[in-house]
Amino acid sequence: MSIRIRVCALIVKDDTVLLVKHQKEGREYWLLPGGGVDEGEDLNKALARELKEETSFDVRPEDLLFVCESIDHGGRHVLHICLKSTIISGDLKVNPDNRLKDARFFSKNELKDLTIYPDITQNILDFLDGKGIGAGAKYLGNLWH
Repeated sequence: MSIRIRVCALIVKDDTVLLVKHQKEGREYWLLPGGGVDEGEDLNKALARELKEETSFDVRPEDLLFVCESIDHGGRHVLHICLKSTIISGDLKVNPDNRLKDARFFSKNELKDLTIYPDITQNILDFLDGKGIGAGAKYLGNLWH
């Protein structure tokens, strides 16, 4: 089984964080917005494309915050790469599909009551509290010449 690479955005607006709601196999959960990186696509372009598709926002990817993995018991393996990002333009408009059902901004207090996958709630709260996740991390981009 291959590894799926998923790039996602941590977007903060007025001390709230943007999350998207997915529904799959009867379960509802929230994720940082983003999605799969296509073959031959760099992370920044993939993130911009996915955010436009899911939320209608044009975004500017910025700092690498963290990388984590999700490996289920069946062997499905997802590598999550999270970039701090800023909204450049657009209004939040959800483009629902088979899994995507909603998108909205949540305050710190609201985050604690959500099911967020992967389980990064504390990491998001730490970031909002200025505890510096991703300090010193850099995405160097496509270095193939």
